[in-house]
Amino acid sequence: MFFKSCPFVHAPAARPAILALCSDNFLAQVRFKPFLNALLIRDVIAEYQIADRSMGMLGPHRPYRFTHIWCQRNVSTAQFTFLKRHQHVPMVYELDDLITAMPDFVARVKPRVRTRIEWCLRHAKAVTVASERLGASLREDFPWLTGETVVLRNGCASAVPPVQRAPRKQVIWTSGDLPFYLDGYPNFMEDLASLANRAGYEGVLIGRFDRKLAAKFDRSRHISYLDFASYREFLQSCAGAIGIAPLPTDLPPTEQRFFDAKSDIKLVDYLSSGIVPVCSSAVPYAKSSLFLPSLAAANAKELLQRLEMCIADHARMIEYVNGTIHAPGLLRPREFSQVSKALDHLVA
Repeated sequence: MFFKSCPFVHAPAARPAILALCSDNFLAQVRFKPFLNALLIRDVIAEYQIADRSMGMLGPHRPYRFTHIWCQRNVSTAQFTFLKRHQHVPMVYELDDLITAMPDFVARVKPRVRTRIEWCLRHAKAVTVASERLGASLREDFPWLTGETVVLRNGCASAVPPVQRAPRKQVIWTSGDLPFYLDGYPNFMEDLASLANRAGYEGVLIGRFDRKLAAKFDRSRHISYLDFASYREFLQSCAGAIGIAPLPTDLPPTEQRFFDAKSDIKLVDYLSSGIVPVCSSAVPYAKSSLFLPSLAAANAKELLQRLEMCIADHARMIEYVNGTIHAPGLLRPREFSQVSKALDHLVA
């Protein structure tokens, strides 16, 4: 019935027009819309339309003629039915995580979902991934992959951080998923709060944190959810703060490879917002062109030491980030207008 209420028509002779099938609204904001908008602005495509899991249009409700399909992660039953009926259409599949090898403590992938993932991988003209490691891991797990693997790095609207970024007495921790780091270091939050409290810094937690954790800080804010644009806007308002980005580094190999295949998006989040990033020396960060070794840590204890160092010399750390990242323009290649060029040949 959804085909009648929201008709999508393949029109191969038309100018490139992308139909994007999103698995989750927030992921569409992060991994679809900024890149599609950049393609549109650069006149690479004529238009795009996003369909939700029920194949309902997220844009204007009208007949839509498309030339290419871009789908992501765990497609829904309605989306899968649509894809099977349109196997003749060039299709690009998007994966931002190694969901085919997800540890049980993160989530269990149902057999039906895995079957659909493998179908998409098998039929895709290309697979877009957020990091080289993710692409390599997919090819290890699925050596029969014939489609091209395209690294589509997470980006930012502008590489220029806010002009005003004097030291701001805040420690920010954002986590798009459950903060699994706390499983390996159960005292980390208490030690983090103790450090922030001694220095008179506010703790800002963004994401799926237990509300009881925020209570450990003398001054705190807990924001459970923001849409992507608002999230980036909020971070910009915190320019001059310190942000932490912990990732596990010492899990058993079969579990660690899932986290090693993640992206460096937190570095992009923080640096584009004028925030000093203190991160784990995990693969996604250590392999990034935005990695700052002197602000990275091998474990939880060391991460707190790096944070304490930044708090003690906050103004100099801001200057260090400015001189190392912003002055040489290392963030410019991560602007959506530049990163989106990796997609140009897929819609040619």
